[in-house]
Amino acid sequence: MIRELFKNGRSIIFGKQTTILSAASVLVLIGLASRILGLLRDRVLANFFTPQNLDIYFAAARIPNFIFDLVIAGAISTAFIPVFSEYLSRDKKNEAFAAASTLISLSLIFFLVLAALYFVLATKISALIAPGFEPDQIILMSKLTRVMLAAQVFFILANFLTGIAHSFQRFIIPAVSLALYNIGIIWGTVLFARNFGLYGPVIGMIVGAFLYFFVQLPLLKNLGFKFSWSLDHENPGVRKIARLMAPRMLGLFANQVDATVDVILASLSSLGALTYFSFAQHLQFFPVSLFGLTIAQAALPTLSREANNITEFKRIFLTTLHQMFFLVIPVSAALLVLRIPFVRLAFGAARFDWEATVTTGYVVAAFAISIFAQCAAYFLARGFYALQDTKTPVVIQILSIVVGISLSAAAILVFHLPVWSLALSYSLATFLHAGLLLIFLHKKVGGFDFYKLSIPFMKISIASLTSGVFMYVFLKILDRSAWDLRLSFLGRLTLPANFEVFVIDTRYTVNLIILTTIVGLIGATVYFLMSWLLKIEEAKICIKLLRKFKFPLRT
Repeated sequence: MIRELFKNGRSIIFGKQTTILSAASVLVLIGLASRILGLLRDRVLANFFTPQNLDIYFAAARIPNFIFDLVIAGAISTAFIPVFSEYLSRDKKNEAFAAASTLISLSLIFFLVLAALYFVLATKISALIAPGFEPDQIILMSKLTRVMLAAQVFFILANFLTGIAHSFQRFIIPAVSLALYNIGIIWGTVLFARNFGLYGPVIGMIVGAFLYFFVQLPLLKNLGFKFSWSLDHENPGVRKIARLMAPRMLGLFANQVDATVDVILASLSSLGALTYFSFAQHLQFFPVSLFGLTIAQAALPTLSREANNITEFKRIFLTTLHQMFFLVIPVSAALLVLRIPFVRLAFGAARFDWEATVTTGYVVAAFAISIFAQCAAYFLARGFYALQDTKTPVVIQILSIVVGISLSAAAILVFHLPVWSLALSYSLATFLHAGLLLIFLHKKVGGFDFYKLSIPFMKISIASLTSGVFMYVFLKILDRSAWDLRLSFLGRLTLPANFEVFVIDTRYTVNLIILTTIVGLIGATVYFLMSWLLKIEEAKICIKLLRKFKFPLRT
């Protein structure tokens, strides 16, 4: 029996997820755990450090993130997986592995060159990124960044292993291993923060990145991959990947410039502003990564294989897009309504006071209005990548980034608005980004059916809006503080004496969890009821996801 359990467990871990739904269900379930760990990581950071100290930590992470995205992210998402999958579909595994080895070798060399350049210019670059910091903050920031760069070596290796695994339609182990990264930061903070300050989470970052890499090694061995150092830049696969990723690298560079400008402007806005912005970004990215990014990742190999069959490509694309909207739009409505309870639950700590909570809540609200557009942009871009067109999405991305940076700079430097204006600028630019991607992909594939494209989105939006209204009303009615402070529509009302038993004192964490759960369940009930009344076909995805959860794999 034990042998049978071991065999079944091994088949689940190493087995193939053959459909977008099965792959996405695995990524969503494991991604949920990973994102919860991410929020727990932020909660731990907020417990050990003030927002002003965390400003230094988040600013220090900017350069490592910049270099990582420039070196690796473009290659994996835009070029490596489509080309690697193409080799596998033509039964050329050895050629695929040779190209992967060469690309890993070249990427490591490129990274080391950039890292060495930063080591020399660390203090000057840090001063440019955070002009609002004091000199001692700049020095600490540059030291933290130097240490963080060590983690990026493991990230580069781990992400290539993830790309190979995804090309083989294996999603479980890469998703689980990424979750270990957040565990590493939590571990480092709890163990070392009191004695080593901000170096604690940085040590944890290195450990977590190593685990992300190390845990994937057995899977890659099972798939037959053996790394061999190679600088054969004439390899046909490498040359093709380089051609495809070059435009994307330009787009990623622009994206990282945008993120760096946000750090600059936040440092000039107010003390703690960068922490509020970063925490809000992490919270709103929860549904984006859970549904938008995971579904886009799961769909890319399948869409790549159907690139020569446009009719089937469009069918799969629209079906998956609407399934994603069905999941993400109601969640974004819930986040918009429940932003303060979520912020309090996620980050509320002794060092994160009520003013910090409210400010972060405003930033979350500004982000939340564009969550569906963020998810759509990820997925639409993968549609272009599957068709091996990396130029069009990059041009559109750069245009939207220029608009976003212009709006952000005007908001902070000209109108002197609070930090939530950075999130609002990002949302407005994201609407432009997703809209243009859809228009140009529509033209590229010979046109989507307008009815099939728009009607499901409209139905899902109506159901989500109705759900949001109900959640808002019940949130205010059941929250004792809303009656006491006469908030919203309760301004002229007095709490009925016989209604006292139904309201909840949200000064206590347990009560806050109860209130959030009750309101969330009301919203979910209304949403599914509206889905049934409006005959939303995508509601069937819930049944399919439950079935996939019970029988997750096809081997």
